[in-house]
Amino acid sequence: MHAGREKMLYRVEPGQLCVHTLTNLLNDQDYQAQATAEIGSGLGWMDAGTFRTAYRESNALQRLVVASLSERCFHFVRDIHDLCFRSVSSRLSETLLELVGMMPLCTGRMPSWLLPSVPRVKSLVVS
Repeated sequence: MHAGREKMLYRVEPGQLCVHTLTNLLNDQDYQAQATAEIGSGLGWMDAGTFRTAYRESNALQRLVVASLSERCFHFVRDIHDLCFRSVSSRLSETLLELVGMMPLCTGRMPSWLLPSVPRVKSLVVS
Protein backbone atom coordinates (compact mmCIF):
# COMPACT_ATOMS: atom_id res chain seq x y z
CA MET A 1 0.00 0.00 0.00
CA HIS A 2 1.37 3.40 -0.98
CA ALA A 3 0.37 6.58 0.86
CA GLY A 4 -2.96 5.10 1.94
CA ARG A 5 -3.96 4.09 -1.58
CA GLU A 6 -4.82 0.57 -2.61
CA LYS A 7 -6.52 -1.18 -5.51
CA MET A 8 -7.96 -4.65 -5.69
CA LEU A 9 -6.38 -6.15 -8.80
CA TYR A 10 -8.47 -9.31 -8.97
CA ARG A 11 -10.14 -12.06 -7.00
CA VAL A 12 -8.92 -15.64 -7.01
CA GLU A 13 -11.93 -17.92 -7.16
CA PRO A 14 -11.97 -21.63 -6.22
CA GLY A 15 -9.98 -23.60 -8.80
CA GLN A 16 -8.03 -20.56 -9.99
CA LEU A 17 -4.39 -19.68 -9.46
CA CYS A 18 -2.93 -16.34 -8.40
CA VAL A 19 -1.02 -15.00 -11.41
CA HIS A 20 1.39 -13.01 -9.24
CA THR A 21 2.32 -16.19 -7.38
CA LEU A 22 2.74 -17.98 -10.73
CA THR A 23 5.05 -15.22 -11.95
CA ASN A 24 7.14 -15.55 -8.82
CA LEU A 25 7.32 -19.35 -9.13
CA LEU A 26 8.05 -19.49 -12.86
CA ASN A 27 10.45 -16.57 -13.19
CA ASP A 28 12.01 -15.99 -9.76
CA GLN A 29 10.54 -12.48 -9.77
CA ASP A 30 9.36 -10.91 -6.55
CA TYR A 31 6.14 -8.94 -6.65
CA GLN A 32 4.98 -7.05 -3.59
CA ALA A 33 1.28 -7.67 -3.11
CA GLN A 34 -1.04 -8.30 -0.23
CA ALA A 35 -3.68 -11.00 -0.38
CA THR A 36 -6.81 -10.73 1.74
CA ALA A 37 -9.24 -13.60 2.22
CA GLU A 38 -12.85 -12.46 2.00
CA ILE A 39 -14.18 -15.89 3.04
CA GLY A 40 -12.76 -18.94 4.78
CA SER A 41 -9.98 -20.20 2.54
CA GLY A 42 -7.38 -22.91 2.24
CA LEU A 43 -3.87 -22.20 1.07
CA GLY A 44 -1.33 -24.38 -0.71
CA TRP A 45 2.38 -23.68 -0.72
CA MET A 46 5.48 -25.12 -2.38
CA ASP A 47 8.93 -23.81 -3.20
CA ALA A 48 9.79 -22.70 -6.74
CA GLY A 49 11.96 -25.75 -7.52
CA THR A 50 9.24 -28.20 -6.54
CA PHE A 51 6.68 -26.21 -8.55
CA ARG A 52 8.88 -26.17 -11.68
CA THR A 53 9.40 -29.94 -11.45
CA ALA A 54 5.65 -30.50 -11.08
CA TYR A 55 5.01 -28.13 -13.99
CA ARG A 56 7.45 -29.98 -16.28
CA GLU A 57 5.94 -33.35 -15.40
CA SER A 58 2.22 -32.56 -15.40
CA ASN A 59 0.22 -31.70 -18.52
CA ALA A 60 -2.78 -30.94 -16.32
CA LEU A 61 -0.80 -28.39 -14.29
CA GLN A 62 0.56 -26.85 -17.50
CA ARG A 63 -3.00 -26.44 -18.85
CA LEU A 64 -4.18 -24.94 -15.54
CA VAL A 65 -1.30 -22.43 -15.49
CA VAL A 66 -1.79 -21.39 -19.13
CA ALA A 67 -5.57 -21.08 -18.65
CA SER A 68 -5.10 -18.98 -15.50
CA LEU A 69 -2.58 -16.66 -17.14
CA SER A 70 -4.70 -16.33 -20.30
CA GLU A 71 -7.87 -15.54 -18.37
CA ARG A 72 -6.14 -12.94 -16.19
CA CYS A 73 -4.49 -11.36 -19.23
CA PHE A 74 -7.90 -11.07 -20.92
CA HIS A 75 -9.33 -9.36 -17.83
CA PHE A 76 -6.39 -6.95 -17.55
CA VAL A 77 -6.69 -5.97 -21.22
CA ARG A 78 -10.45 -5.45 -20.78
CA ASP A 79 -9.85 -3.27 -17.72
CA ILE A 80 -7.20 -1.21 -19.50
CA HIS A 81 -9.55 -0.79 -22.46
CA ASP A 82 -12.31 0.40 -20.14
CA LEU A 83 -10.01 2.88 -18.42
CA CYS A 84 -8.65 4.26 -21.69
CA PHE A 85 -11.69 4.28 -23.95
CA ARG A 86 -14.80 4.44 -21.76
CA SER A 87 -15.90 7.67 -20.16
CA VAL A 88 -16.02 8.04 -16.41
CA SER A 89 -19.79 8.57 -16.63
CA SER A 90 -20.22 5.29 -18.53
CA ARG A 91 -18.16 3.35 -15.97
CA LEU A 92 -19.96 5.07 -13.10
CA SER A 93 -23.37 4.23 -14.61
CA GLU A 94 -22.42 0.58 -14.95
CA THR A 95 -21.06 0.42 -11.39
CA LEU A 96 -24.20 2.01 -9.97
CA LEU A 97 -26.39 -0.46 -11.87
CA GLU A 98 -24.29 -3.32 -10.50
CA LEU A 99 -24.54 -1.97 -6.95
CA VAL A 100 -28.33 -1.73 -7.03
CA GLY A 101 -28.59 -5.20 -8.54
CA MET A 102 -30.02 -4.15 -11.89
CA MET A 103 -27.06 -5.49 -13.85
CA PRO A 104 -25.62 -8.86 -12.82
CA LEU A 105 -21.87 -8.77 -12.10
CA CYS A 106 -19.43 -10.70 -14.26
CA THR A 107 -22.02 -12.22 -16.58
CA GLY A 108 -22.18 -9.40 -19.10
CA ARG A 109 -25.94 -9.91 -19.35
CA MET A 110 -28.59 -7.31 -18.74
CA PRO A 111 -32.27 -6.85 -19.55
CA SER A 112 -32.83 -5.34 -22.99
CA TRP A 113 -34.88 -2.47 -21.51
CA LEU A 114 -31.66 -1.14 -19.90
CA LEU A 115 -29.63 -1.02 -23.11
CA PRO A 116 -30.35 2.62 -24.02
CA SER A 117 -29.03 3.80 -20.66
CA VAL A 118 -25.68 2.02 -20.81
CA PRO A 119 -23.22 3.05 -23.56
CA ARG A 120 -21.25 -0.22 -23.43
CA VAL A 121 -23.79 -2.13 -25.48
CA LYS A 122 -21.35 -3.82 -27.89
CA SER A 123 -19.79 -5.99 -25.21
CA LEU A 124 -23.00 -7.03 -23.49
CA VAL A 125 -25.34 -9.86 -24.39
CA VAL A 126 -28.98 -8.88 -24.78
CA SER A 127 -31.36 -11.24 -23.01
